[in-house]
This record gives sequence, structure tokens and C-alpha cells, in this order.
Amino acid sequence: PEFSLVKAMMMTMRRGLPENLSKKEKMALKQLKNDPNLVIKQADKGGGIVILNREDYMQESMRILGDNTTYRILNGNPIENFKKQFSELLNKGFENKVINKDELDYLFVKSPRMAVFYYLPKIHKRLENPPGRPIISGIGSLTSNISQYVDFFLQQFVTKTPSYVYKHHGHQ
Repeated sequence: PEFSLVKAMMMTMRRGLPENLSKKEKMALKQLKNDPNLVIKQADKGGGIVILNREDYMQESMRILGDNTTYRILNGNPIENFKKQFSELLNKGFENKVINKDELDYLFVKSPRMAVFYYLPKIHKRLENPPGRPIISGIGSLTSNISQYVDFFLQQFVTKTPSYVYKHHGHQ
């Protein structure tokens, strides 16, 4: 519900903005987006956009996922087993008054999605065949809500860590 509201507000605000692309430019972007031989990703640093040959993108993905110290092939989908264990853990937290009913309901994702792998090209390292920074997107996954929950409580400690660097809005 909140996301829909934000999306509606953004669409309303966007309508009032002047167009900054010509019709030709919009058509060119649409063609690139719909080309099955291309992958379009945000650059790892600098906020740029990178257009990659799909074959090269897949090759780098397989190189990253081929690292057996970090990734391994599973024999099946472990979600149901994880869901059961996670539910038991949350219920123990509720029974021991570590979390309340609202938190219990929020933290347990009833129909979780499988986390998704992709990578961001590190064009600051190399422009041709750039290495990739692996990302596992857990949006909608079993641990997505508890990640936000834990993050909320840890934020107060982040600024106190020696490695914390303050980023002023508009600067990276």
C-alpha cells in the first residue's frame, strides 16, 4: 500500500516535469532495452549506465558463480526448510517476549521469493570486459523483513564505528 502511494506520487510529479529526451532518443533507448542480445546495468561506481553483450554478461556471471569457496550448487530448493526453522525461531522470540505479535507478523514472510543474483560491472577497474560486483537481491525473500528490522536497530551504532564515512547529500 505505501509503495503504491509513493509510486502514484512520483508519477504525478513526473507529469509536471519537462521531457529531456527527444522522440528519437526515446525510441533508441526502447530499442536497446528490448534487444535480447544486450544487458543494461548500472555501473558499480559513479552512477553510470553500462550496456553489455548478453554473452559476455553470462560469461562473467558464470565466472563469479563458479567460485566454490563462496557459492555452491544446491540439490533442491531449501526455502520450505528455512521457512520452518525461521518460523520456529520467531515463535520462540515471541514466546520469550523478545518480539511482540505485530513484529512476529511483520518479520515472517509468508510467501517468500527466491533471492536473485546479478552483478554490477566495475567499469572503474576495466572498460573492456569489466569484472562484476556480485549482488544477491533479497527483496521479498524470507529474510527481507528481518534485514530491515535489524538494520533499523543497528543504524544508531553505524556512525560510531571507526570506519564510518559521512557522505553529504549530493556527494559520493
